[in-house]
Amino acid sequence: MESPYDKYLNPIIQFNILSHLYTKTQLKPNSGKFKGSEPVYSIWQAKQEIEYPGIIIFDKEGYIDPSDQELALIVIDEEKTIEQYVTFVSPRAKKKIKGTLEENGYTVSKDNEDTISKPLAKSQICYRPINKIRDIWSIDELDWEQFIDKIIRWDAINKDPRLNHIHKAQLLEGLDQRLNAHALVVLNAGVGKSIHFNIHGIQIDKAT
Repeated sequence: MESPYDKYLNPIIQFNILSHLYTKTQLKPNSGKFKGSEPVYSIWQAKQEIEYPGIIIFDKEGYIDPSDQELALIVIDEEKTIEQYVTFVSPRAKKKIKGTLEENGYTVSKDNEDTISKPLAKSQICYRPINKIRDIWSIDELDWEQFIDKIIRWDAINKDPRLNHIHKAQLLEGLDQRLNAHALVVLNAGVGKSIHFNIHGIQIDKAT
């Protein structure tokens, strides 16, 4: 069932495995003094399920956060574009990329092991991450009060209104533990305490 909010989002896929393969770096501009390095792009392998063949993701904009395995992706099927990413990578990364090709039923002949951009383009297993939101300006038309109310009360129309206020205060990610919204909630079972954090955050039961 489609959500009325789907039109604002690119298709988002939840991955089970997200493995870093390689990061290309370059020296920061300097005047003879070493100022460190900065990333140019990163290469990742992702699997939607453990038993599924993987895909390769080239991340130039730094979209990928290993703690967030939900991604919106667009295919890269141009050989020249792929070549820019895979020509100068570590032997380990190239081996992993070649292995991912083989997982998807493609073979690389020994005579052409150094040129894997062509089979990668043909396989359509190469992607780059994009914004999850289609158009940042389009979300201005949302009724945000109704949107937040649906998040808070998505399955409990008659939920205790005091609990609604608590959950609204805790909906945004905190900036500092000293300043975050805290609450001691003592209510009967089945009123929506735990499931809110299962859906929108992290629930830690019996931590002490």
